Amino acid sequence: TAPSGGLQFQLELCLLFGAIITIPFVILQMLLYIRPLFKTLTISQIAFYLSFSVVLVGLGISFAYFVCIPSSLYFLNSFSNSEIKSLLTAQEYLNFLILFIVGCTFVFQMPVIFLLIEKVKILNLRKLFLNQKILVVLSFVAAAILTPTYDPVNQLLIALPIIILFNISLAILFAKRKLNV
Repeated sequence: TAPSGGLQFQLELCLLFGAIITIPFVILQMLLYIRPLFKTLTISQIAFYLSFSVVLVGLGISFAYFVCIPSSLYFLNSFSNSEIKSLLTAQEYLNFLILFIVGCTFVFQMPVIFLLIEKVKILNLRKLFLNQKILVVLSFVAAAILTPTYDPVNQLLIALPIIILFNISLAILFAKRKLNV
């Protein structure tokens, strides 16, 4: 819809692809930078956190692309009728994709974040588990902010992984303590 639209779209697509490819390197640099905070963080643990984070990035992108985006597009297209049709430009669609992909990528990093926090300060798992109702409310607030649609199904699609990943994070921490790893 603009004279520079094709060029701008290609540049943004390249930047998005570059950002996704550099995520592991950024995480590695962050881990190496904050390594002095963790007295017991070894290179093998950094490799584990990095590979775990890369897997979670892939899961977040896949979840956004295969679950959230089709559901959102279906909901938004339900408002079209014979008089009103939504016209998507490549730029608008890319921005729509970026919003979901970035949001889901950050949400899926929760287990790694919990493991790193546990390295600095021992978390009270019982207190976290008992205060989960606050997380449920906050996850729906975050889902309302992250989703460009305002339907409850898409908000549930974002809030549910937050709640599930929170519980998985607690389970990982609990198992880590029990195994004394």
